[in-house]
Amino acid sequence: MIPADALNAILQSHGVSAKEQQVLSMALDGMLISDIAEQLEIMPDAARKRLGEVYRKFGIKGRGSGKLAKLQHILLSQYQPELSAPKTTQNSRSADKIYEREPVDWGNSPDLPYFFGRESELQELEELLLDDPKALISIVGMKGIGKTAVALRFAAQSAAQFEGVFWRSLDSTTPLSIGDVMTSFVTYVRGKADGNDLLSEFMDCLRQSQFLVVLDGFEVWMTAGADSLVAHDLLQRIGKERHQSCVVITSRENPREVVDLEECDHPVKTLMLEGLEGEDAAQILEEKGLESRSYWDDLIAVFQGNPLALQLISGRIQRFFGGDVGEFLKQETITLHQIDDLLAQQFHSLSLKEKEVLAWLSVKDEALSFRDLKQSLDWSGAVLLETLESLVRRSLVQGEMHFDIHPTLKKYILYFLRQEADIVKMPDNHDDIHALLERCLVMSTET
Repeated sequence: MIPADALNAILQSHGVSAKEQQVLSMALDGMLISDIAEQLEIMPDAARKRLGEVYRKFGIKGRGSGKLAKLQHILLSQYQPELSAPKTTQNSRSADKIYEREPVDWGNSPDLPYFFGRESELQELEELLLDDPKALISIVGMKGIGKTAVALRFAAQSAAQFEGVFWRSLDSTTPLSIGDVMTSFVTYVRGKADGNDLLSEFMDCLRQSQFLVVLDGFEVWMTAGADSLVAHDLLQRIGKERHQSCVVITSRENPREVVDLEECDHPVKTLMLEGLEGEDAAQILEEKGLESRSYWDDLIAVFQGNPLALQLISGRIQRFFGGDVGEFLKQETITLHQIDDLLAQQFHSLSLKEKEVLAWLSVKDEALSFRDLKQSLDWSGAVLLETLESLVRRSLVQGEMHFDIHPTLKKYILYFLRQEADIVKMPDNHDDIHALLERCLVMSTET
């Protein structure tokens, strides 16, 4: 965080008044406009106007809560030069003097227009950093759940605690190889990379000083291929070797190395992101200008508070129903394609056994124990355990002792099964269900 006196100096240099600064400080602390207005005993519109004036004075245009994140980036960039003088540590080697760098290299980080809620998750990340700044943190969740947004906000808020911040989004339109990213990081730290042993150079840089490194979309590197082999080694070394830095990865699937290292009490932590709830989710619908507030909880429940899903569906509700959520729900307009946007690619990339577990959980109304699943699927315990662990790492199965899946995913799978089998109702007989699942899942794999 920026010290108060430094923040005041930056704001005053841009002509921000005391009243405007008061609202901004509360907004930076994560307070909602309604709460700010109540505390200051002013109207919400007055609070919004004061905050809007701050954005105008910093040249920030557009709509959405993403403006606050942009402002944080600007404030950090104007404060950080005071901290960017080269430093040396006892762990530094004379041949590895730290290169005078920019304080933050955002690389190809996205400019996200919205950020809602997540105060508790950000607080948990801050506490992890306080407990052990030399950590490997894995932010895991389904597509659209907000992993990148949380990582961006965390990086912006924590940047002042580090000597440098380095961000790379791996699943961008132009995928980055692990070699390219390690070369960029070493060059960022030292000014150049030798290229003889990039992995060791990367680790040397983490040891030299305190850096915050964010690798967004790490699952891209976990598939088969040369990058996968190096990615597994990279996680092992970050989690086991001594260094002074914090490395954050975001991924739809928690890597096996992260799980194993965390269970062995290495400085490795996992943050599992669930959907937004209550007022946090409602902010998305309010930002989109939707009506029929009494139906908002129903819409949020259908999409399990997934921020991306709620933003996508809000646009359709505005376009075809004038923003009337009640009318949208009454017309039974939830379709496979709306759910498919978020889940299809992930579901179809699974193994046949993983699909079968998900399908079996979908046709059951209650959560199932390990013993129930083993008996129903007629698998060995070892095969079932390995399959369940993979699905939990992917955030597709939830629970302890008894297991279930997200209702939205269940809706998608049931729709898929009915389409493949051309049936209206799932059979009741145990053997018939098993045969149906096997036939449908084999067909999905072949296609």
